[in-house]
Amino acid sequence: MVRPSGARTESFYAFAVARRAMIKVTFGQLDRMKDQAERSYVDRAASTVTKRFSEHAGKLGPAGARSAVEAAIAKGRAYGLVSEYDLFLFTCLGFAFGRNFDDDPALTWAGATLRSRILGDPPSRLRRVYALALAATSQSGRPWVPLPPHP
Repeated sequence: MVRPSGARTESFYAFAVARRAMIKVTFGQLDRMKDQAERSYVDRAASTVTKRFSEHAGKLGPAGARSAVEAAIAKGRAYGLVSEYDLFLFTCLGFAFGRNFDDDPALTWAGATLRSRILGDPPSRLRRVYALALAATSQSGRPWVPLPPHP
């Protein structure tokens, strides 16, 4: 069916619904949308991390900060983290305590908690690590920028 001439763009949806037109999305289009969403998320996370951890991220430069964020996201996914919030929290922990904070012998509690299957699902383990990180920084005086609580 051809779109009626003179119809406004806003009314096209109503026209499509009336004609029961279906929108078809190919797997290639889904892959492109997923890639775009991933790039957008990495850009937003790198920008925020650069602001919150300016001393460390500033030394890395924009490309280095983006690379560090991408590495942290990949590592967070390896622990089973999926949501943007959880991946961002993991990234912030990496910037606050070092890229390999989960393997650091001085921070054994972080890696042990993230790897423990007894302590619940991956987001629950991450929240526990975050709480332990806040406690550790308040005792040691290490600089840390607390994140807002999860909604």
